[in-house]
Amino acid sequence: MSAYQLYSDLDLSKTATEQDIKKQYRTLARQHHPDKGGDGEKFKKISHAYEILSNSEKKKKYDMMGGQEQSNGMNGGGGFPFENMPGFGNFGNGMFQRSQQRSAPNIKPSIHRVDITLDDIYTGIQKTILVHHTILCGSCTGTGTIGKLTENTSRCKQCGGSGQETHMRSLGPGMMQQISQQCTKCTGSGRFVSEENKCRACTGNGYKKTKSQLTITIPPGATNETIVHRDNNKGGHVRDSRTNKLHVCPLLVMLRCSKHPTFQRCAEHLTTTLHISVWEALCGIDRVLKTISGKVIQVQTTNKKICSPGMYLVCKDEGLPWSTNSTQFGSLFLKIDIQFPTHLTDVQQKTILSFIDVPKKEPTSATVQGQLFNDVHVSKMLAAAKERAETAKPQQQQQQQQQHQQFRHSAGPECATQ
Repeated sequence: MSAYQLYSDLDLSKTATEQDIKKQYRTLARQHHPDKGGDGEKFKKISHAYEILSNSEKKKKYDMMGGQEQSNGMNGGGGFPFENMPGFGNFGNGMFQRSQQRSAPNIKPSIHRVDITLDDIYTGIQKTILVHHTILCGSCTGTGTIGKLTENTSRCKQCGGSGQETHMRSLGPGMMQQISQQCTKCTGSGRFVSEENKCRACTGNGYKKTKSQLTITIPPGATNETIVHRDNNKGGHVRDSRTNKLHVCPLLVMLRCSKHPTFQRCAEHLTTTLHISVWEALCGIDRVLKTISGKVIQVQTTNKKICSPGMYLVCKDEGLPWSTNSTQFGSLFLKIDIQFPTHLTDVQQKTILSFIDVPKKEPTSATVQGQLFNDVHVSKMLAAAKERAETAKPQQQQQQQQQHQQFRHSAGPECATQ
């Protein structure tokens, strides 16, 4: 049988949907039914193809096997063998997939994070770090055994080195189920060495713990989570349960930048808050600041420009080096925060009033002393008033309905006589 023959028997493509399969089957079944003079063999092929492709599980297995059927199965006919057995029928999670995965062990790298500061990123530095890792045991050369034992002889005999035990369980006459579970003797490692045969130097692991010093270079403008060093021999050892061989994991050194007490980073730019007085906001800023580079600069506003709340004072080239070009620098963004005085003396008030245009007062009937509140307090007051109004609305509507009904009863007879 050719690949995906069942689709050909129904005159469908492999991309056919469930509705397409049902519709096509009904059409062909009417044409080829033996009771209506059709071809009996053709009808059998159509029925068999529909039996497989109309079942989502069977169709999935058929597609995963490349359109090939198993004719010697336990389900009779042309079905799939061991369909009810977890180890065989479920090809997505069964033993076939596990064997493919073991052929190429997935070795994950070991990640070592190094804490740095914005000052380190600005200048770029070299750091010496201490890394804990493992090395191959020289006494047993990685086998974990002593004497004449080798990797083959240390393989767990109970599971054959697979790390999994399989058992057959009877479900009834002619029905068997295969169950796979972790080996109870080697706990899934595939290796079992008795205590007297374990290597004394590494206690049977095949590797020993050690530590090494590494010198890493942090380039100027490096970003958080950047990998700055890779070592293929210092990430530790893992053992392949299929072959019992030790594999060395690579080591990745990754940066982790700590928070700065003054500046916040945004790519190559830096931001911070500059607290100024209301007099500076009106008359201009003239401040002395220390930047991330350590130098002291004088910051001034141009042409005595008035500052408004929420504005930024931008100092070009006072940020961090670019990660792609360390000769270029970002900017320093100073967010303006105006600190208003809590009160003024009479002399200060008179002085200020002498410089501003006071609007003429219109005739008034009363004088009201206003109270000052911040926006948070006012928001709470307005929210409470709104909630109180929403609560009183149903009561007002009920009172209006009662008044309307009383009016109708009292005015009804008079309206009727009119």
